[in-house]
Amino acid sequence: MAADIHDDLGHALNVMLLQAGAARRTVDQDPEAARELLESIEATGRTAFRDLDLALGLVDRSSLRGAGPGLEALPQLVDTLRR
Repeated sequence: MAADIHDDLGHALNVMLLQAGAARRTVDQDPEAARELLESIEATGRTAFRDLDLALGLVDRSSLRGAGPGLEALPQLVDTLRR
């Protein structure tokens, strides 16, 4: 299972890196194409995280409970993203 997770995440990251490079190169000449690439990067990342959560849930459901910060950490996340 670890090899499958590694392959899935590796593929997603490679796709995202290629699309980010393409977006950077086209943003001035074709902003619409760059926007579409950025949307695709976002979708690819969301899918990869969803797949990772599902795979981890198959391994150990208890590891997903309480993982990560809750809503109380939202203001800090917003501040970090603004910076």
